[in-house]
This record gives sequence, C-alpha cells and structure tokens, in this order.
Amino acid sequence: MSEPQIIERNETNFDSFIYRVRSYIYNNLIEKIKGILQLQYYLARQKV
Repeated sequence: MSEPQIIERNETNFDSFIYRVRSYIYNNLIEKIKGILQLQYYLARQKV
C-alpha cells in the first residue's frame, strides 16, 4: 500500500510543478502585454 501513495505523491508534485510553471509563464506574458499596450498608448498620445 505504500507504493501507490508514493506514486500519488509524485503525481501531485508534478502537477503542482506544472501549475507553477504555467502560472509563471502566464504572469510574464500578461506583464509583457501590459507593457506593450502602455507603450502603444504612450506613442499614440505623443503623435497627437
């Protein structure tokens, strides 16, 4: 019975690792998109 517990534990660790990596990537993408939008807004206002 100890073996399935180890397997489950490894799966949860792997799932949480994937979740952390994905959330890290998404957060970076959101920050980059925010920066691009702010830059476009700033440049658009400079032209006017």
